[in-house]
Amino acid sequence: MKISAVKAPGYSIIVEMLTEGEVSGSSLLLSHHSKESNHAYVRDVGPLVDEKAGVKVGDLVIVQGNYIPVPNPSDTQRKWGSVELHAIKAVLNKECCSKTKCKA
Repeated sequence: MKISAVKAPGYSIIVEMLTEGEVSGSSLLLSHHSKESNHAYVRDVGPLVDEKAGVKVGDLVIVQGNYIPVPNPSDTQRKWGSVELHAIKAVLNKECCSKTKCKA
């Protein structure tokens, strides 16, 4: 069975975890670079999470602690998980080479 989407219920937030290698920008394929980092992309926000919380789909965030694994509906090999709002400790702004905000 192929999962086509994962939706966040209630106060949950679905994140796609990045590896340490992706965060550091390294193209080296060493075993320590395949470890998960605490950086993730927000893939869905539950309907009860207030917009004033400042977390939206596509944001690059720092997640503290564990997450509940959920199926990955994308073509990537990254792990997906469900977290609560309090586990998101920062929303990061990325800049591209052109010094403009990047999109996730």
